Amino acid sequence: MNDARAPERTTPAPAGPHGPAGAGPSRRGRRSGALTHPLTWAALIGLLWGLPLLKSLRATYPEPPAGFDRPAEAFELVDSEGREVALADLAGFLLVVQPLDLADPGGAAAAFDGFRARKKRLRGLGPLVHHLLLVRGGSAEELSRFLDERTARKPSNLFLLDPGGGVWERLAAPGPGAPVPTVESPTHLVLDRRGRLRGSFDGGEASAADLSRLLTLLANWEGCDPPLGEPVHF
Repeated sequence: MNDARAPERTTPAPAGPHGPAGAGPSRRGRRSGALTHPLTWAALIGLLWGLPLLKSLRATYPEPPAGFDRPAEAFELVDSEGREVALADLAGFLLVVQPLDLADPGGAAAAFDGFRARKKRLRGLGPLVHHLLLVRGGSAEELSRFLDERTARKPSNLFLLDPGGGVWERLAAPGPGAPVPTVESPTHLVLDRRGRLRGSFDGGEASAADLSRLLTLLANWEGCDPPLGEPVHF
C-alpha cells in the first residue's frame, strides 16, 4: 500500500487594498503618500520662503560711505557743441569725474586711456554710471577734434569745458566734510545720484578696487544714498 500523501493545497489569502489580507501599507506607499500630502508641500514652500527671510533679518548692512550728509555740488558748464549742462541735469546717475588737460597732449592721451580702462572695468554697473570729464586748456573746436580722433562720443560719456580747471580744483580740494579717506592728488572723484561728493581716488590698483566697491555699494543699496535729511538705514 502506497502511503505517499499528496501535497496539501494552500489557498492564497484574499488580497486587501495594500496586498494580502492582514498586511499593512508598504513603505513605498507610505513614502508616496507623504510626498503627495498637501501639508508636506505647504511645509516645503514655507521653508523655502522662510529661509531667505530669516537670513535677511540676521543680515547687517555695511555702513554707508562718507559724504551722505554733504550738500549737493552745483555747477554749469558747456560741452563741445556749445550746450549748457548743469550738474542738476544729471541727477539720478552716479558720476565718475576726472580732469582732462588738452594743453598737455601726452597727459591728455594718458588720462583718456585711463578713462577708457576704468569705463571697461565698471561696465557691469551698466547705464547707472556716467563718466564726466572736465576739460581745460582747449577750445570747443579742439575738444571736438580730440573726441573725433578717438571716436569717444557716447551717451554716458560727458565732456564739459572747464576753463582754467576751476570746477575740478574746487571738487578735488579736501575741504570741510570731505569724504574720508581722501587722496592728496586725486585723478577721479565720485558724485552720487544727488550730486554729493562721496569719494576721491588716484590711479593705483588698490584705489581702482576701492572705486569699484564704492560704486557697487551706492548702486545696489538705496540706504547708502538717501535724500538729504532722511535716515541712512531704512
